[in-house]
Amino acid sequence: MEMMGRLRHGVILIWNMRGDVVYTNTKKEEIYIEIFKEMGITTNLEELEPCIVDWKGYGVFIDVMTIGDATYGLANIIYKDIGIERYRYLAYTDCLTELYNRNFWEHVKSGELEVFDYEQYIIILVDVDNLKDVNDEIGHKGGDFALQKVAQAIRSSIRQTDIAIRYGGDEFLIIIPDLGGDVLPEQVIDRIRAKVARINIDENMHMSVSVGYARGQGWEELEQTANLADYEMFKEKRAKKELLTSMDREGLKYMTEHIEYMWGRLDKEAKTFSEGNIDLEFLLKMSGEL
Repeated sequence: MEMMGRLRHGVILIWNMRGDVVYTNTKKEEIYIEIFKEMGITTNLEELEPCIVDWKGYGVFIDVMTIGDATYGLANIIYKDIGIERYRYLAYTDCLTELYNRNFWEHVKSGELEVFDYEQYIIILVDVDNLKDVNDEIGHKGGDFALQKVAQAIRSSIRQTDIAIRYGGDEFLIIIPDLGGDVLPEQVIDRIRAKVARINIDENMHMSVSVGYARGQGWEELEQTANLADYEMFKEKRAKKELLTSMDREGLKYMTEHIEYMWGRLDKEAKTFSEGNIDLEFLLKMSGEL
């Protein structure tokens, strides 16, 4: 097949008639399916035609192949020009979560990177409370999986103009432009908590996050604002620990039973909603009670 002779380094995807990816050399196949949609490439094999598409510096080779009686779609996505922007991406992107990394934060904070043109902003710090427990609960790679899921929850809870950074091992930092001084960070935080609650249902996990925020004025106060947000986050985390340590054995037993009851209720209620039509207000209420 002519297509096979052109395969080089890059992302390779093979999918079947149902649109299910049956082979990929990347763990992020869902991202590339979304890229296909953005480029106008269908994964419906009945409509798919062999083609070569140029898209944002990538060459995308598309073909259809038949193996026995089965038909498959095949795509090879190749970065064509390894230039300065590619190296910038590699230098400033966290490979696990695909958010900005700590290197990006340090360069913005020091003024080496000038990527903002606004003075007022909000910084939100998000910390995964019980990452070790999650890791023990769902296996060796559970911690990485949990961090990826929290990163997805953050990314889907903010605007394109907002900036999400993996600040530390299990900490995330979000910078939100606040041009009119009317941004409500509580709403962003509520969305993140609700989506983490949804992840817990979908993946049978027991994650929670501690969150703090602070408002900043002027980029010379960027680090100070981040420290204030970190302090607020730490107060919430400490309050949770103090609650646990102050409870006697009977109190802990009662709380554990109540949490298990709430998880069961949340799971039962969630199953009554059709896929993709979950009631985020309900999830937020339940996660707040938890």
